[in-house]
Amino acid sequence: MWKQSAAGKTALQIEATGASADVFLITRPSDGLSLFSINADASAAAGVTVMRMHSAGFGWAYFYIGQNSETTQGFASDTGGFRHLFSDASKQQDSLGFRFATLSGGGVTANNGGWSYSAPYGLSWNNIHSYTGGNLPTNANTGDIGLMRAGAGKLKTFGNAGGSTNNGNQTQNSTGVVLSSAGTISSGRPTIPSYERQVVSNVATLNFRFHHRLVVGQSITVSECGGTGYDGTYAITTVSTLNSFQSIAYTLVRANETRIFDTAIVTVNNCLSSTRARSTNVATIVCSGYHYLTNGQTVTITGMGGTGYNVTAMVTVTSETAFTIPNIGGDEGTTADTAATITYNPELKVEISASNGLNRYSTNVLSVTNNALGVKALFGGGVAIASAAALPVPTGNVFHVTGTTTITSITSTNFQAGCDIALIFDGILTLTNGSNLKLTSDFITVANATITLVYDGTNWFEKSRSSGINAVLSANVSISNAEILTLRATPKTLIAAPGAGYVIEVISVTSFFDYTAVYGVVATTLRVEYDATGSALVYQDTTGFLDQTADTFQYVPNSSLIQAKTAVDNKPITLRNSGGSELTGGDAANVLRVRILYRIVAAGW
Repeated sequence: MWKQSAAGKTALQIEATGASADVFLITRPSDGLSLFSINADASAAAGVTVMRMHSAGFGWAYFYIGQNSETTQGFASDTGGFRHLFSDASKQQDSLGFRFATLSGGGVTANNGGWSYSAPYGLSWNNIHSYTGGNLPTNANTGDIGLMRAGAGKLKTFGNAGGSTNNGNQTQNSTGVVLSSAGTISSGRPTIPSYERQVVSNVATLNFRFHHRLVVGQSITVSECGGTGYDGTYAITTVSTLNSFQSIAYTLVRANETRIFDTAIVTVNNCLSSTRARSTNVATIVCSGYHYLTNGQTVTITGMGGTGYNVTAMVTVTSETAFTIPNIGGDEGTTADTAATITYNPELKVEISASNGLNRYSTNVLSVTNNALGVKALFGGGVAIASAAALPVPTGNVFHVTGTTTITSITSTNFQAGCDIALIFDGILTLTNGSNLKLTSDFITVANATITLVYDGTNWFEKSRSSGINAVLSANVSISNAEILTLRATPKTLIAAPGAGYVIEVISVTSFFDYTAVYGVVATTLRVEYDATGSALVYQDTTGFLDQTADTFQYVPNSSLIQAKTAVDNKPITLRNSGGSELTGGDAANVLRVRILYRIVAAGW
């Protein structure tokens, strides 16, 4: 009933006619469902609702304030405070909310002075002094900073300095501790928490409470998902949007599963390009979606058109979808380019000053990098590079060069003065003095030859080199007991073939028999020869050598030899038992050590 209050009192008063009746009630016409009700009966029993609000929509779907502790959905009293549970009755979970013990001083005093939260989302704050529970949430408002859970046993920082839509539900930074000013440390790839999973017809769908801004084709890694088979690395096949919520889908062969609450961690591995441009040795890359990068992170760009864009470099973020990198090359206006993949490098980066950092360059390789200019030093062995006229950009401060193609220059994109590199050659090729290679002379390599170079910002200068073609070299080979007993059927290679147009000139052979037990020697000779073909260079007797009961030494100089080109050109040097049968006896501990002095000679056929 409606009742006018006395003078000076409440302007409007509503009273119920019964002790337990609702004072105020709004129902839904279609089915009479109570949408909002107030029951102010102070004598009601424990747990009776004082105020209750329902909503048919998603979000804050249920709202209760009770006289005593409620365990239902929404906000409920808890010794004078309130407790937020979950907004959907089908997904009610006591652990998904904020839990406050008391109300004091006109505000909220939480457990231990902070926020208690135990779901794997996170917590954003401006001034929070402490927290309880295992994890912290993600919702960040403009200017907020905070921590969030980034996987089992891991935390990450995040910030929302620029402000964003959807209540700041943007994980701006990356797994690990991430800041972007001088003297800080960063690492990792960005992570985003999902809240639901589903599989229909071999397509998995993960739902998010905000716009994640991912696009089809991006690579993600799913972890800590409760369903079988969801975890792994996938390419996004579909992105769907409904109001302020988004979902992603990927191919997953497994049984269908209806939509269920699950807090998986989605790590973003890359982003895709939209346009490229370059001005004054700075490239601007615009992505097709949010890149989630932070200043100082490094990326590896592949598949981009134009010259010189496919590099590993440190980024400067200019917007949520764009960044710049130092990139030496000619100016180019904004050009459509949707073919590139920008991969986020997960390893550690330490920023030493405002412009220099210790940064991931490639797998197992660090670089000292000048943000404005490029690589100033490399640390760590890089992957092998195939020889080419213009040798590709160095992969580390030491790396192997394969193949036999003559090298006339080294690509130096984004390298700066002071960088040292050491090249190890796997075969014979020519490193030519000229272009940006400043050598004492052309260097004709052999297998395992090395050269060390230093860059002055324009050219690579020779610091030192090992022996190459025409130099006296040595090979040291240990032959086991098992190999000795099968040298007739399986000759042992002592020096690998040098390459077409080259011949190995053997100078001398020295052998050391490390004795444990003698061999049963018959009329047998060990022959050092070209490719086990009978073109013998050195004969080593077994009688008086391998039948001795003590460690024994044998030296044999080279003998004269005349052979056709086909018998010696690009042939290896081998050791073979030329007798009528294999040796017998010996002991597993026996070792025959052979040392050869030789040269590799250009035949000039």
